[in-house]
Amino acid sequence: MSTKEAAKPLQECVKETETIELYFQQGSSDKLYHLQLESVEEQWSVNAQWGRRGFSFAKRYEGGSVAY
Repeated sequence: MSTKEAAKPLQECVKETETIELYFQQGSSDKLYHLQLESVEEQWSVNAQWGRRGFSFAKRYEGGSVAY
């Protein structure tokens, strides 16, 4: 990243959704975790889904408590 890019005001930065998918397998455990970090009205929100592979996922939304 150049110095010019690093000096951009925060408002000019693109706030794209970040996604990560994790898994855990050990013994009879086979779990999946899906997380999305996204910008909503100038704050961060986190969407999470998790559960056993092949079954429906539990879901959770943590909304905008942290400003950029």
